[in-house]
Amino acid sequence: MSTQIRDTVSDIFSGVPQQICHYHFVGNLEKLIFKGRYEKLRKLVLDTHILHQLGALKKKVSKDCSRNNLVSGERKWVALTIEYLLWPREIPSGYPFVLPYFEIMNRVLEISGLIRRIVRWNAKHNLAVRAVLDLSEKLKGLTATHELQMQYYHIKKIYGWFEDVRKDLGVSRHLSGNGQKAKPTGAKEVKERLEKTLARIETEGREMGGDLQAAAEKIVGEFQGHWDEFIEEVKDKSGNTVKILRHNGIEELGHRWSRMHTRRRTGRSRTTKEMAKYGALLAVLSNLGNEEYVKEVLAKVKNFVYEMQNITPEEIKEAKRLIKPHQEKLLVRSDKKRAVLLQEFVEILERPESNTDAVFKSWFSKLAESNPKMTP
Repeated sequence: MSTQIRDTVSDIFSGVPQQICHYHFVGNLEKLIFKGRYEKLRKLVLDTHILHQLGALKKKVSKDCSRNNLVSGERKWVALTIEYLLWPREIPSGYPFVLPYFEIMNRVLEISGLIRRIVRWNAKHNLAVRAVLDLSEKLKGLTATHELQMQYYHIKKIYGWFEDVRKDLGVSRHLSGNGQKAKPTGAKEVKERLEKTLARIETEGREMGGDLQAAAEKIVGEFQGHWDEFIEEVKDKSGNTVKILRHNGIEELGHRWSRMHTRRRTGRSRTTKEMAKYGALLAVLSNLGNEEYVKEVLAKVKNFVYEMQNITPEEIKEAKRLIKPHQEKLLVRSDKKRAVLLQEFVEILERPESNTDAVFKSWFSKLAESNPKMTP
């Protein structure tokens, strides 16, 4: 995607066709079409303050003291649901291929359907669980704002277009030997797929108008600007068409391998290890020039060197707990298992025998098995 490299290669190898790395083109395209739109969605979500309230609700319902397995089960379901909803922003985002707050909204709509089923079941059985009702109200707050709804649905439509062209180009979300599954293809195959998809995107955008039309035109325009680099066939010496990998994953991996071994030879491989060991101390030292920090924080330490030498292992463990407050409080560590357990609980609830304690104890067991460190 570098114009400098492209122009230089054209000067040296005049007349030789150039291919464009599909992975980097897709990554660049997503930044162009989502940057402003996604930032607006993120701000609209955060301005509701609902996500913060969900975190507080999880802490509250996690202190379950009910002896009724049904009520206890629904409270644990609420805690697990909040964990599932907030998870996209607890992990590295992988932007531009992953949009955390867009994924949160997808999950909100998914969970809203399950909550309605629980509320209906509870009403039918003359039961009201405060935690379920609180969660229901908070999620309504995320979906009730017209501006937020419109921004979400715009991004959802654009993301659908983006996924279509990403798949047409055979690009996965990871540029690595294991993640990038693209197979060698000919330019003709790529051209035929893209022409159909881009024509549909252009038509749909024109019909919808407004911001969606602008996004559709941007997608089509970016492809048109690099069209020759997509449709140029590669031929061997005999003039036969050759199918090639259309991403530079091999070169990327080779570059990373070389960089890693260079660091080993120069001793820079210790960087990650040393940062993990001394990173917190470096953060303190980097603030020594900050007058406010020295006045408000370090002034309370009588002998800095002495205090640093006498930190106990227990204090270090406690500090780690404070730095990563969510790490030890996960009900389930696997995000895929969370989705399965949430759906399974609602299905159990709707069975005729759902009022038996044994049914819920079975679900509690699965919940505990999904995280061995969790207290059943």
